[in-house]
Amino acid sequence: MLIPELMKRGINEVYFYNVAGSPVGRKSVAGVADSFDVEQFHVLVSADQAENVFDFIYRFCDLSEPNKGFINMNKLFRSTRLDLPELNDTVNEEMSD
Repeated sequence: MLIPELMKRGINEVYFYNVAGSPVGRKSVAGVADSFDVEQFHVLVSADQAENVFDFIYRFCDLSEPNKGFINMNKLFRSTRLDLPELNDTVNEEMSD
């Protein structure tokens, strides 16, 4: 599993979603053999980590093999930091009532 391996390396800004579909030009019917499922991962790292993370994902996912997948690498133009406040015991007690 890719996400736990990245988290072991201190990369916590990772998410993924599933995409389902069928080859271009063919009618699609849900659950039919021609359809396919794809997992798409997004990983956010600093510019100085990007090449190393790219290499790790490439090797870990065996992307040198045909039809295993591909990687897009893009520069992030903007980001917003979100720091969640620590929950204290009082708030937790109120939530459990």
